[in-house]
Amino acid sequence: HPAEPQATHPKVPSSTIPKPGTLYKVVYGDTLSALALRAYGHASRLDIILKANPLITDAERIFIGEFVYLPEAPTDNQQSASPAVKT
Repeated sequence: HPAEPQATHPKVPSSTIPKPGTLYKVVYGDTLSALALRAYGHASRLDIILKANPLITDAERIFIGEFVYLPEAPTDNQQSASPAVKT
């Protein structure tokens, strides 16, 4: 039997990790918190996504097929490092 088109499958495999610096197409079951967790390692970093996507006014309302920009995020070291520190 030939394989069914992906559109007929009820769930898209979640093995694809959203990559910072790219557009991500929202699929069934996605939330911004889950995208932040998968892209940045922590669900609380969804603020990074919201800042880069001003048309998203409610973090609880994203839609299947919508494109979300996942910006590059500074590492924790970059956020906490002081430029005046010299060794």
